[in-house]
Amino acid sequence: MRSRIIAGALLFVVAATSGCTASEDSSSDVYLYEAGSLVELDSASAAVTWSDTLVVFTVESERALSDAPGEEKVMTGRRVSVRIDDVLWKRAGAGQPPMSFEAQAPGWYHDDDDQMIPMRAEDGVRLEVGKTYLAAVIFIDSWGFDGNYLEVVDGVVTAAPQQESLLTTQLDGKTVEEAAKVIAAARAEPGAGPLGGTTADQLESVGVSVG
Repeated sequence: MRSRIIAGALLFVVAATSGCTASEDSSSDVYLYEAGSLVELDSASAAVTWSDTLVVFTVESERALSDAPGEEKVMTGRRVSVRIDDVLWKRAGAGQPPMSFEAQAPGWYHDDDDQMIPMRAEDGVRLEVGKTYLAAVIFIDSWGFDGNYLEVVDGVVTAAPQQESLLTTQLDGKTVEEAAKVIAAARAEPGAGPLGGTTADQLESVGVSVG
């Protein structure tokens, strides 16, 4: 699996696919994939090391991106419009994310019949319109999420069964207020982060491989 920073943007890489399976929360099919990122924000410590802020947000709308003309349709990208409901933590000196913005999110896979199948990471959840999530926000050229979303239901962090990271263990079942206290108590990794202001050489020095 390779991940790298190109033109200041964080690349998330689809490394392998696991096929089309039944969705856990609906009768429709979901195309599962294994995704990697440059750094894994899989614990409270990692989140406060590499991100700019942690927020609770609601997805208000989505739109499919236009496919390149003349190319075979394999995947269609997606942009989601989100509204920030609460800021749980912000790194000292970090900018304030706008109360609403548009971000990239996994889109759709085209099957053999050119049907658009929703995509999600096999160990994650898909952002869906009308639902609320907790996630880290990183600014690299523009505001975006690291991809490790935890759903918030009635004010309580509610992890999906396939989400098994340390961050999930730390926050699952906690109210938003309790989750904020866990994040505030976390300690950043010495000599690392934040991702938006880190060079490739600095990443290599703390053990992050940059291809």
